[in-house]
Amino acid sequence: MAGERILLVDDDPDILEVLQLYMEKEGYEILTVSDGSAALKMVAEFKPDLIILDVMLPGMDGYEVCANIRKMTDVPILFLSAKHSDVNQIIGLTIGGDDFITKPYNPSILVAKVKAHLRRNRIQNEPQKNHNDKILSFPGLKIDLESCTVQVDGETITLPAKEFQLLAYLAQHP
Repeated sequence: MAGERILLVDDDPDILEVLQLYMEKEGYEILTVSDGSAALKMVAEFKPDLIILDVMLPGMDGYEVCANIRKMTDVPILFLSAKHSDVNQIIGLTIGGDDFITKPYNPSILVAKVKAHLRRNRIQNEPQKNHNDKILSFPGLKIDLESCTVQVDGETITLPAKEFQLLAYLAQHP
């Protein structure tokens, strides 16, 4: 879906420029930064839908940046790295990354992976409606609009009427 926000984090300006051109051509809104602390600041301010993150960054490396990002959000993180070893890929995926792409890479394949991760993330975060749109289902959350009940991880919780109305409204307008 065009207009989604992508944060590109790499200390190589040439890589940032190429990635930005490819992503903007697809209609994405792009922000680029070249170090880990700037990346963390932009995650909080820019609220990206996806992050492409280099492992070897000045100061704070990409693994540390990823671990800190995971404390703030669960948006897809795609590592982009010259480190080819299995160990580096395992670390990246274990620390919270969703994919690991090694340099050199084909920008068209990277764009396809970005689209796939964004599509999957969109589907996962959209409420699933059943029973004539009377039940909204999210991972770990069910909101029954007809009986005004809420289930969190299978356990029914009681909410005051205003809190239920607010939750229902937010769930219907993500």
